[in-house]
Amino acid sequence: MGQAAYVSKNRFAVHRHIHHLYAARGASAVLETVRAYLESWPTERVARLQRADAGWAPFDAQQQPVPVNSAAHIEDVSRDVHRHCAALRESGLELPSELLELDWFLLCAQRRLGLGQSRDTRPRTAEQRAL
Repeated sequence: MGQAAYVSKNRFAVHRHIHHLYAARGASAVLETVRAYLESWPTERVARLQRADAGWAPFDAQQQPVPVNSAAHIEDVSRDVHRHCAALRESGLELPSELLELDWFLLCAQRRLGLGQSRDTRPRTAEQRAL
């Protein structure tokens, strides 16, 4: 599959998960949607993310998602991913699309759970808007 088709397929997948996220009723349904989103990541995509994330992303060494058991865990992981994104930006490094997507999805999950209201609300980059 060509790179454009791969990006397009992933863009469609994240929007499908966002749709499910906002259709979810209650915290347990949101948690299940987050789990399904993380489980949908192919191992090669997780590996690309792990080359840039320095261990902040919610995947283990075998490219499997870590268990997400609570809203507080989503908040912690989201905060860590977001801080890592900010640090990369401040260092002048380009953020991989996987990291931007994960940051955006986790922010949406936090907001769906009524969390993360104090999170950095700087305008999104062109890369984030493209997702």
